[in-house]
Amino acid sequence: MHCSECGQLVKQGAKFCVACGTAVKEDQTSTNQVLPAVVPQITKVLVVEAKHAGSLAIKAFVVALVFSIIGGISLRDNSAHDRTIWNTFVYGIAAVVIVTTLNRWKKNKEFIKGSGIAWGVIVVMALICFGGLVGTSGTSSSPGSGNVASPSEEPKTVALRDVKLDYKWEKSGFGNIMMADFTLKNPTIYRFKDFEISCTHFAPSGTQIDSNTRTIYEVVEPHSTKKINQMNMGFINSQAASSGCKLTDLVVIQ
Repeated sequence: MHCSECGQLVKQGAKFCVACGTAVKEDQTSTNQVLPAVVPQITKVLVVEAKHAGSLAIKAFVVALVFSIIGGISLRDNSAHDRTIWNTFVYGIAAVVIVTTLNRWKKNKEFIKGSGIAWGVIVVMALICFGGLVGTSGTSSSPGSGNVASPSEEPKTVALRDVKLDYKWEKSGFGNIMMADFTLKNPTIYRFKDFEISCTHFAPSGTQIDSNTRTIYEVVEPHSTKKINQMNMGFINSQAASSGCKLTDLVVIQ
């Protein structure tokens, strides 16, 4: 109940307003004040998930490293030039993926964390690619690199020096025949044929006791690997326990 004069709240049953002294009429009805409804304020919180550029770059580098190792194993019989080209390709693709992803995130105004790490990894992979390209061009032009002869070197000299010979052998027949598997890796630009392989044999004591030489009438292409399996090298001393083989002659095809 409120005073009709001043509006002051009057207790139920009071005869006079305690504020202004106005007599309270008996027929004065109480007025209930209706307060406006309180509408709760809703605050919208937008959660933005950060993009981890550093994690992306490290994952890309690890994937590139794995493919580099796999390629190195697959191309182990190829020239170093081929393996270098493969590594340059793999790390180059990884760097492009990182840069493209970062640019897309930036364009979409994403919140990015670890950008410094990502760009550091990109720089490392760019250096790997650059070093590979420089090494490749240097290999194909520098004297003594195994690919091109210097003015003072003959192609045959370069081939004999740079062609790698791997081998394994066993005794056959009644233990007096040498059967060998040869693998020639030719990293040079020269094509050659009719190559000679000489094997020297040693007794368990280390004494040289025997030797065999055979000419293999095959053609070996530039930047390639040639395998000769089960080559009969002829008679061998039955006491031979170890053997050392090397490429001793060849004919360069001009």
